[in-house]
Amino acid sequence: MDLTGVHGFLSALDGRLRDIGLDTTYVEGERGVQIGDTLRTLMAVTDEAHPVITEFVVTGFTEDADLLHIYTTVLLHVERSKEALASHLLECNLLCPLGHFGIYEEEGQLYHKYSYPFDRDTSPEDLALTAENLLGLIYEVISGNYPSLEPFADAPEADEKGGTQ
Repeated sequence: MDLTGVHGFLSALDGRLRDIGLDTTYVEGERGVQIGDTLRTLMAVTDEAHPVITEFVVTGFTEDADLLHIYTTVLLHVERSKEALASHLLECNLLCPLGHFGIYEEEGQLYHKYSYPFDRDTSPEDLALTAENLLGLIYEVISGNYPSLEPFADAPEADEKGGTQ
């Protein structure tokens, strides 16, 4: 998908997510941590409405196909000793019907990632509909696993000025 198509997709997805009540933020690739332009949204999971950050980005894959990556930061900070969490994630991933959970070591975050391959000829509107449907499925996966992951959350350390990192 060329850059015009990616922007069309992100715009169509932005409209769909706003229609269901989610706020979004657009981040250009050169300023974002992802490879390409990203659309972010804050989504509440579980009955207690725990917030998670979900990002959508499109990257090239093969000559005829691209990938839609849906990356969700489930916990912003995990406990310093990650061995028990890593062991728990092995079990979660074995039973995970869609995507996988992992630990982003550099930032100390717990994430869920799903990559969806699609034909390069897919229209931006069709991809936006697919992304919205996938988000509903990913919501179910994260909501179902969140209660067993939440105990691994850790508050960030305070820096020397009293703030958090």
